[in-house]
Order: sequence, then structure tokens, then C-alpha cells
Amino acid sequence: MRIAELTLFAKAFLDPEAFGWTVTAEVRNRARRVLGIPATESVPKKAAE
Repeated sequence: MRIAELTLFAKAFLDPEAFGWTVTAEVRNRARRVLGIPATESVPKKAAE
């Protein structure tokens, strides 16, 4: 059950009506990575480190 909750939490970072517009592209890309979705946004090199 925790996995399902964590999945919903990660998906919220990609949803513009949840946290999608309030987090950075780096956070959205990390959410995609844990969900098995390819990163789609570029992140400045400094922020990616």
C-alpha cells in the first residue's frame, strides 16, 4: 500500500493542478525517473549537479 501512496505522490509533481507548476523541472524529471518515465525537460547544468 505504501508503494501506491508513493506513486500518487510522485505523480502529483507532474500534475499541473497539484504540484506541477510549483516545483522545478529538475523535481519533475526526478519524479518521472522514479515512475519509469523518460525525462522530458532540460535542466540547466548547474541545477542538475
